[in-house]
Amino acid sequence: MKIEKATQQELVHSLTVTMSPLEIEERIKKELEILGKNVQIDGFRKGKVPLSLLTKKFSDRALSEVLRKAPEELVYFALQDKKLKPALQPEVAMDAFQEGKPLQGVITVEALPVIDEVKVEGLKLTKITEKVLDEEKARFKKSLKSQLIRREKAKPGSSLKKGDSVLLKCEIIGKSGEILGDYKAPILEYPIGTDAFGPKFEKELDKIKVGDKFELSGILPAGFKGSKEPQDVVVRGEYQSHDVFIEPSDEELITYLGLKDAAGLDEFVSDKLIKVNGEKADQYLKRQILDQLSQTHNFLVPPGMVQLELKTIWNEFLESSKDPSSEEAVLLKAKSKEDILKEYEDIAQRRVLLGLLLAEVGNRQGIKIAGDELAHAIYSYARQFPGEEEKVLDFYRKNPNQTAHIQAQIYEGKVIEYIISKAQITQKEEPVGTLDKLLSEEDSTDGSSGKEKKRVKGKPGKASSVKNSEAGTSAKEKSKK
Repeated sequence: MKIEKATQQELVHSLTVTMSPLEIEERIKKELEILGKNVQIDGFRKGKVPLSLLTKKFSDRALSEVLRKAPEELVYFALQDKKLKPALQPEVAMDAFQEGKPLQGVITVEALPVIDEVKVEGLKLTKITEKVLDEEKARFKKSLKSQLIRREKAKPGSSLKKGDSVLLKCEIIGKSGEILGDYKAPILEYPIGTDAFGPKFEKELDKIKVGDKFELSGILPAGFKGSKEPQDVVVRGEYQSHDVFIEPSDEELITYLGLKDAAGLDEFVSDKLIKVNGEKADQYLKRQILDQLSQTHNFLVPPGMVQLELKTIWNEFLESSKDPSSEEAVLLKAKSKEDILKEYEDIAQRRVLLGLLLAEVGNRQGIKIAGDELAHAIYSYARQFPGEEEKVLDFYRKNPNQTAHIQAQIYEGKVIEYIISKAQITQKEEPVGTLDKLLSEEDSTDGSSGKEKKRVKGKPGKASSVKNSEAGTSAKEKSKK
């Protein structure tokens, strides 16, 4: 085989590869020999059929197999000859086969860039630690208790207070005596403190006992059923129940967590906060690394990979825009799809560059993922779905090829750990909240502002995406007519 013509536009290569008639014949002969080992023909033992007879009976079949394999062969030859690593699956446009003439195919391949120099040693990083204060412990303890709040019937005669919930079987009557909306004697759960029917309504309701019938004045807010102004109404019905929400005591929380005493609870809360703050500190270290790498490295990136990343960003954007109150929904009304994609193209470009760079670091350092690391990560991922853990684990057991995203996270994490091990790190203690502020100010993984971060929730291009692309050497055939 030989390359008749080769053109290049940045990382996109177009190669015309030719297989000579003699090479085609050699491959047909090889296919016939393979057939001859297994075919059974009367009068001949298996594997002893003469080549002339095989040619007479099976030449068309052998030729079909040669033509089926040809695109992949041409791609493999071209990549080896030009020493290219494909970023995406190459495409092949094959000429129609003509007996006795060369077989030709045009291969279009988007290659990974050759990264000559990688500078990751000696980065100057700041690791921030936040002292765990009593106020932070109290907030965290309250958040733990909020997960264990229980709903109970209020004691008879209890006053209503903000946060309570009452059940009303009622109907709402307008000025003209008509029943408004769907409020014809439904069971309505009314949260106290919302002033949904106005503050006066809640004060009057507090004077009524559970089980009593009532008729009280109320106000419906503007916008109800298209009304431009608030509406005076009468709420009439039966007061069915009054529920309160009870926050557990420290003693109940200690028992629930399986701890011994208040000191054990304090230690538990401190350890959790230290872990959370440590994760934030690591995230900030990673951001510093990605910022510095993007500033010190600049090379061409495959446009197809950028477009795939941009498509991922766009899909995430559309998913978020389904919420009418989201920034994405507002932006979608204010700008065209083309203008929005243009904003995010630089972000996609940066993600791909960083993904390629981290992959190169990992390859040079021989970073691998051990089997137990993947198993542990899958188990940790399954724990994010309480009650569904076994289903998640079973899915990955039956579909091992679906672990790419988990492997990507592990691989990227190991590369980041290596870079941190070679960095110059300055330790710095800062007030509580510093890390939250730093992480919200700029989404360095995307090179975007904090405002843009809310819109682009994805992560930077994973190193593993590059590893996967190197394996994509099989050809995608297109017939030329």
